[in-house]
Amino acid sequence: MLLELRVRDFGIIEDMNWNLSSGLNVITGETGAGKSLVIDAVEALLSGKIDEENIRYGANETHIEGIFTLSEKENDIPQ
Repeated sequence: MLLELRVRDFGIIEDMNWNLSSGLNVITGETGAGKSLVIDAVEALLSGKIDEENIRYGANETHIEGIFTLSEKENDIPQ
């Protein structure tokens, strides 16, 4: 289970740290707020593939990190 998602310089996301709760987590916001980018960041984290177009304008790189729990054991997967 994904416990925490950290995203920096990805699309319009400058710096985000999201601690997820067990159960249902909902992403809401206005059009253009970056909801789809959060899903894209999770996809990039899991696939290891990041499109250069998703790097924030003016940044040299992006950073996506997820903290997962597997079999009641925390594992940090940096990207």
